[in-house]
Amino acid sequence: MNPPEGYLVLARKYRPADFGEVLGQPQAAGLLQNAVAQKRVAHAYLFTGPRGVGKTTVARILAKALNCTQGPRPDPCGQCPSCVEIAASSSLDVLEMDAASHTGVDNIREVIIDTVRLLPNRDRRKIFIIDEAHMLSQAAFNALLKTLEEPPPHVVFILATTEASKIPPTIGSRCQRLRFKPISPEDLARCLADVSKKEGIKAEPEALAVIARASEGSLRDALGLLDQARSFCEDEVLADGVREMLGYLGREMLESLAGALLGRDSRALALALQKIYEDGAEPAQVIRELRSLVEDIYLQKIGAKTGDTIPNSPRSPANPGAAPELGMVSPNFLAFILRRLNAALAELRFGDSPRLVLDLALFGAVEGGLDVENWISRLEAIENHLSGKNLGPGLREDSSEPELLAKLVASVGQDKASLAHAIERADILKNGEGYRLVFSRSFDLEQARRNQDAIAERLSALLGRPVSLALEERPAARSQGAAKEAKKESPSPSAPDPKALPPADDVADPAMKEAMRVFGGSLKVTKKSS
Repeated sequence: MNPPEGYLVLARKYRPADFGEVLGQPQAAGLLQNAVAQKRVAHAYLFTGPRGVGKTTVARILAKALNCTQGPRPDPCGQCPSCVEIAASSSLDVLEMDAASHTGVDNIREVIIDTVRLLPNRDRRKIFIIDEAHMLSQAAFNALLKTLEEPPPHVVFILATTEASKIPPTIGSRCQRLRFKPISPEDLARCLADVSKKEGIKAEPEALAVIARASEGSLRDALGLLDQARSFCEDEVLADGVREMLGYLGREMLESLAGALLGRDSRALALALQKIYEDGAEPAQVIRELRSLVEDIYLQKIGAKTGDTIPNSPRSPANPGAAPELGMVSPNFLAFILRRLNAALAELRFGDSPRLVLDLALFGAVEGGLDVENWISRLEAIENHLSGKNLGPGLREDSSEPELLAKLVASVGQDKASLAHAIERADILKNGEGYRLVFSRSFDLEQARRNQDAIAERLSALLGRPVSLALEERPAARSQGAAKEAKKESPSPSAPDPKALPPADDVADPAMKEAMRVFGGSLKVTKKSS
């Protein structure tokens, strides 16, 4: 069904006419309304934000507010010649320039510099609106800079851009910056429902939700897709029709693909991909939809999102939790898949075989994911071993209670600092109804044994009940201590070194004595040869 002759697209027909109609930008609209009402309008503004969220539209509304014959007023009448001409982009005093197609310094000189000193033809202000301002050349920015520094009192500049980072600091610092945000899917869906009602369009609420999410925060894109869906679906705009129009996977296809991938079933994955290829889906679209679904599940797994996976998302299956294997997937595996999918999307931009990239990404995720949890467990075991936490049989590291140990150290340290220092190097483990302290150093264990009753008393006081306390030495420490004792008792094959220093207790230097106490061993003095 073709639109009638002279048809005005919805994005233009329902463009906001005043600040009150601006959707999803309350801060920017409110600030500009107050500025006009208080007669504190800046000489230059920089509007930043994604495409289609109202930057140029708000610039025109500001121009109407300043030049309305009944103003300046924060709510322009919209009926006077000035308001009508500005809305139609035909005002001689409101000059609009598309920097994407007029990037050079000559364009800036012709449109702005040569005319900025001239008084307005009819209205109060001469207003320059520069859209996609980041596209201007460096020479054009330099030519504009002088005018921005010392603008005539009757001039207002409004620069709009989707890429604020490309605006030179010298330009940005001379403008009052307003940030425009993406419009929420809920606001977009409500707006689409209102427009559909006014236009007499039969639209399924779920279909409008799909369009809202596909628009990614852009009202212009949302209205454009509604226009397209009205022609595509003919009698009624339905969700399935919208998904087909947008090229999304069917729900059943996406469920099968996600279930095979997260269930690590290569055969089922191959069958799902075969159906997808037969349906003509683009690999990049498949990856984006799958990534969105996996991301939702991942966020729920780690507790960053509650409730069901977004039910109205065009990329989500009808019931993502239906497959039993999804509930068994670990967050580590989901994160692994997300990284693989991100890498595949980046690779698609440079590769010449999109299907191969998709196959390698998904089958590689299945094969690589089989060992993710095992590798993580092995790495954790290695880390514990290297940090001296390999406690051996009979001792469970997961029963360690470091917070309780910290409290015990603090309590003991009130009276006996050296004992607290020894306990601090131990691990406290649950032992049935009681506890046990496991030491890595024999010296610390002996010191604790001499004060075992006092330590048990402090521990019972902390827990509020009598508890038993056992003191043990770590198995690795026992074997090392036995080796040292054997070495100490074995006869030396050579004569003792007369220059060797005595044990730490007999060393006079306090710093040296402390070093020997901490690190152990003995010191040897050697004479430096001349």
